[in-house]
Amino acid sequence: MVLSHMTCQRPSFFAVRIFLGIISTLVEAKFYRTVVEKINERVGRYYFFMMFFSAGMWNASTGMSTFVTSQFLPTFSQAFLPSSFAMYTTTLACAYAFEPCSSGNNYRTLISTILFAAGGIIGWPFALALAIPFVLEEIFVSGADIVDPQSRPSWAFSRLRRLIYAGLSAALIFVSALR
Repeated sequence: MVLSHMTCQRPSFFAVRIFLGIISTLVEAKFYRTVVEKINERVGRYYFFMMFFSAGMWNASTGMSTFVTSQFLPTFSQAFLPSSFAMYTTTLACAYAFEPCSSGNNYRTLISTILFAAGGIIGWPFALALAIPFVLEEIFVSGADIVDPQSRPSWAFSRLRRLIYAGLSAALIFVSALR
């Protein structure tokens, strides 16, 4: 009976790890494409080679945790770590946040806010600290907008209002999901 339990649980454990590895690969590919398209091809090459020779994100993505459980069997909880989920969402949020900020790009603000919130609420709460540069840029940096000095306060207020609406939308998503 223990043998049939082991044979069923082991393939599902590795299937979950493969799935999480694929998710991590797709997230990193999106981040790489954003770096190449929005920042610079040269910076993208450096990022690619740093990640190619770095095993850190890959190990974290598949949940390399301790392998000791009852009867020494792997479980799903060892393959899915909240910090790994926060890594996925933060990397994807940064991929959207690297797009130039402007008053007309509401999609960037909404998606980045939802992803940072998901990483902090579902994953690891301290991951929300990684959203601080995004919030500061959203409020204070004009980016692609041309802003006159006399209209700067109203411009900053409109950007702050947009960020608050995006935060409320993210909160409503998570509150409705809990119901």
